[in-house]
Amino acid sequence: MSVLDFFKRRRETEKRRSAEKEKKREEKNSLNRNQSDREDKKEKDLRIVGKTKYFFAKDILLAPVLTEKSRDLLKLNKYIFKVQPKANRKEVREAVEKIFNVQVEKVNILKLNKRVRGRLKIPSIRPLTKKALITLKPDNRISIFD
Repeated sequence: MSVLDFFKRRRETEKRRSAEKEKKREEKNSLNRNQSDREDKKEKDLRIVGKTKYFFAKDILLAPVLTEKSRDLLKLNKYIFKVQPKANRKEVREAVEKIFNVQVEKVNILKLNKRVRGRLKIPSIRPLTKKALITLKPDNRISIFD
């Protein structure tokens, strides 16, 4: 009988352990659901619907371009950003309006094609990039450039 009791106790402990593991999994899943719900609420206003694969506004704008020429254009209320190569004007406009809470008047796109340099020894390739020249309506400013 002692051998049967041993197996009986073993089954009971295995059941207890599996129940504890299941509780832990459920707790983790509930925490993950709560966190993802919060993130969804934050990023809900940054969603963009367009032809390309970019789902959020932050994916379209890569970086601001800070050169002497771009600094001079700030006086005319024009800003320059590097954008994704497949993004179009409409998506860039929506991204800037949603991220910076401003009204865009006009968007110009500059496409810098892929270019191969140094053909003799080691060729280097400048990748395809796009810049967006964004004109804002009067009385609108983007604070990161100030």
